Amino acid sequence: MSTQNGDDSSSSKSSSDPISTQTKQKPTDPDFINLKKAFDSVLKEVESCYVNWEVVNLLDRLHGHVQRDETIFHLALRQNHTRDLEEVVNNKYTEPQYLEIRNNDGNPAFHVAAMTGKWEFMRIMMNKNPNLPLIPGQDEMLPIHLAVLGSHRQIVNNLYTSDLLEKMSNKDIGQLFFMAFKNNMYDVAYNLTHMHNTKLIVQRDDDELTALHMLARKPPSEKNKYLQQRMILNLRGRFHFWFEYKEKLKLRTEPSVVVFDAIKSGNIHFLEVFLSMCGHPDYNSETKLWELKDPYNGQNILHIAVWYRQKSIMNFILDSWESKHTKHIVIQGVDKDSNNVLHFAARPPRETSASLRPDIQMKRELEWFEEVKKRVPPELNTMKNKDGKTPMDMLHAHHTNLSSEIKDTAKKVAESGMVHYHKKGVG
Repeated sequence: MSTQNGDDSSSSKSSSDPISTQTKQKPTDPDFINLKKAFDSVLKEVESCYVNWEVVNLLDRLHGHVQRDETIFHLALRQNHTRDLEEVVNNKYTEPQYLEIRNNDGNPAFHVAAMTGKWEFMRIMMNKNPNLPLIPGQDEMLPIHLAVLGSHRQIVNNLYTSDLLEKMSNKDIGQLFFMAFKNNMYDVAYNLTHMHNTKLIVQRDDDELTALHMLARKPPSEKNKYLQQRMILNLRGRFHFWFEYKEKLKLRTEPSVVVFDAIKSGNIHFLEVFLSMCGHPDYNSETKLWELKDPYNGQNILHIAVWYRQKSIMNFILDSWESKHTKHIVIQGVDKDSNNVLHFAARPPRETSASLRPDIQMKRELEWFEEVKKRVPPELNTMKNKDGKTPMDMLHAHHTNLSSEIKDTAKKVAESGMVHYHKKGVG
């Protein structure tokens, strides 16, 4: 017995545990002081038959490796020591609330495990403290938020239970909903709409965007096509049957028109689903979506598709009509400056590649103009805008500029070659 006491005394004098190191660094922090007392009690109770000597040895092994403002749980996680973490967590002196202590970033070890995708560590800690999934960490985010940010789908699915959702605030659920969209976890967002349907559908994020806006602005993805389209159908159906026309229109057009957003991002999957029911008798009011114009410049969906050089979307618009009247309105439509769709084909593209050579760009622009010209009535080619210019006038003006760029580029290349030649000759 005396030997044991002696061993205890010498171990406490010769080496300090990592919690002691933290306490010296932050002596006024009651969380670290309480944690120190808990593990100090392990070292002082060596005579007890309940003492786990492996935990005592663990403290010695970890001495000197704990970073500033982290707990022993963070250390075991950082060094990927699952067994060591389990020993410390399940020790009888470890109180559940010790697992809630945060590191310098504001996260308990449980939250760090959620960010880094370490479910086994989370399971061990959650068995000790079932409240951990509901404790806010960095930026007031819950562990499930952090798992979504890290794209750890399995952890999200493990944490995603009806019990957790019932205890989460509406604010946290809304944040989870939008984060799921941004990180392509459409199955999570889809399930959330069934549990908190109306609130989430009309809810807006910090940029005043609805879920539909977010979906429309996503680039097309074959990998997520099915989940995206299922989500679009879900939202669209709820919009149609739950809201009056004016409210539906507001949700779809503020702060931007979702159909225009989809065209600009090239998301044809969104348009295929969102505009697919326009000829259905239950969706008669939806036909107006095709005829919408930008309130600032008067551009319609075909103008935008052509200007953004979205070939597949242009073909979809021109080929998928059930109403000849609506098709005529869109094709013949002009913006506030009386530009028709061919004027937009003649314009410089809305988005260009800076690395594209002027001669290649000119070739592509001429091909694009001819392609659009074949798809629209011939009388559009002679229509003049408010500046008195036909589409061909605009095309010539644009390509005159491109021709000048080509000449300048050729001149610079020639001059560069001459300089190189002279230098070589001088050498």
